[in-house]
Amino acid sequence: MFSRTSIYYFLSILLPVIVSIRRQSVGVKGKLLCGNQPLQSATIVLSDEDSGPEFDDKMAEGTTNAHGHFQIHGTEVEFTSIEPRLTILHKCNYKWICKREVTFHIPRKYINHGKSVKKWFDLGTLNMETVFPGEEHNCFRIFW
Repeated sequence: MFSRTSIYYFLSILLPVIVSIRRQSVGVKGKLLCGNQPLQSATIVLSDEDSGPEFDDKMAEGTTNAHGHFQIHGTEVEFTSIEPRLTILHKCNYKWICKREVTFHIPRKYINHGKSVKKWFDLGTLNMETVFPGEEHNCFRIFW
């Protein structure tokens, strides 16, 4: 069948590839307001931004609670470091059918190795009445 030498040779090639694949995690928490009221049911999406022809990887999705708080975390397996970002979709001070969409890039120092989050990124309290640089309107996610 296979000689020991060929098995060792195969493992010596395969092992560095396996070791280079890393499970990484990130967690974000914060509070959203609309003026002086908690922003309830805003959609929170945590994703890994991929470059090139690949689609971004959604790591987790949730919503703000009745007090405007959210806490979300996700994991991803990648050869390279993940590029996490948090997207918030909401309708604060917006009467049209679409949702306002704002994205924040998470600093690399909050990327954890392994599947559990040890260091959380605290976004703080944000008033979503603010029009953020790069803010967009998303009409594709109007029903969820």
